[in-house]
Amino acid sequence: MNVSSKFGPSFLSALPALMRIILSASIAFSAFMGYYLTQRSVDLHACAVFVGIALLSGGASALNQVQERQTDALMARTMLRPIPRGVITVNQAIFMGTILSCLGILILCYVTTWLAVILSLVNFIWYVGVYTPLKRVSVFAVLIGAVTGALPPLIGCAAATGTISAYIVWVGAFMFLWQVPHFLLLLLKYGKEYEDAGIPTIMKQVPLERVKLIIFVWFFSTAAVTFMFAFSGVISSLPILIVLTITNVLFIGLFAWNLCGQTQTHGYGVVNRILYAFQVFVWGLLVWQVLL
Repeated sequence: MNVSSKFGPSFLSALPALMRIILSASIAFSAFMGYYLTQRSVDLHACAVFVGIALLSGGASALNQVQERQTDALMARTMLRPIPRGVITVNQAIFMGTILSCLGILILCYVTTWLAVILSLVNFIWYVGVYTPLKRVSVFAVLIGAVTGALPPLIGCAAATGTISAYIVWVGAFMFLWQVPHFLLLLLKYGKEYEDAGIPTIMKQVPLERVKLIIFVWFFSTAAVTFMFAFSGVISSLPILIVLTITNVLFIGLFAWNLCGQTQTHGYGVVNRILYAFQVFVWGLLVWQVLL
């Protein structure tokens, strides 16, 4: 088989799904924001950080799908991914995952600091080598996985200055807390599929209403930690702080109302969209602060 048949149009069309390009871009944006909040400006280095993290995340996603190909094939949510569909082979996915990851690291090595590169490698290894295998054996993998969402802002900060500013740690804490209700909402929506695929969930051990309470507590904590932005200096504008307070109350109420009122699994997708909207809102406030 020649190269064109191995990496032909069908392979290229499936590559964005292998990289989970939207997820990779969101992780890269988080690192970009860490850089932007530190430097208070956008330059070519910031764009290079975005590209490097996006490639590294895309490579991690490809290797993750290699590891989870058997369980992916058992769940309706993931059975249309490239490897279960047979569009991309395991060897092709390993090859692309390795190439993308190496390209990402090379870019970061060239344009950032050693601390940023080390944190990026730690995040990559944590995701592929710790979190992904742990999903098969422990319900607490959700907390381990949340670490991978917390590190990108710190990577961006380290890329800008070579150090980690104290206030960026609170941005990382926000992202860590945000990840947990996101993962738990996915379990509420797809819990039966996870269990049928042999992935442990808390749904068998904890009553539904208790799970909802846990999700709300985590979301409330996510909203509450944003006030640390004011105490740590990320937000210094009184109008922005007032807007943050009012909208936090509105988001908490909207989230609780929709979460408690759900009786069907597909409804949890609406709650998750509220969660995403809250993250976008917080990023918007931080950009507003920088532009003042």
